[in-house]
Amino acid sequence: MKDAEEQLLAAMGELLRIKNECSCSVFSECGLSDMTVKQIAYLKVIDEQGEVTFSRLAEITGTSKPTVTEMINKFVRMECVYRERCPDDGRILYIRLTDKGRMIAQAE
Repeated sequence: MKDAEEQLLAAMGELLRIKNECSCSVFSECGLSDMTVKQIAYLKVIDEQGEVTFSRLAEITGTSKPTVTEMINKFVRMECVYRERCPDDGRILYIRLTDKGRMIAQAE
């Protein structure tokens, strides 16, 4: 029984190693090997929410709107997100993931 548990733990460890290696590979391919955990978390939230505004993202992440704006501006420069105006109310801006941003958000 103990031998089976050890084999299972070893297999799980190897799977985790491979998963991390694949995630690092995705980030490197995108030129984002130095992306922080917090930045990845932002992208994951945007991916999960679908239609998310700056205010809503600030609320979800517990940060200020200026902090969210700064992060989104950085993501725009990295080509991970883009802004899209609401067709019904031009004052509202949605944050959308690019293909690159979606790939990063879903990498892990």
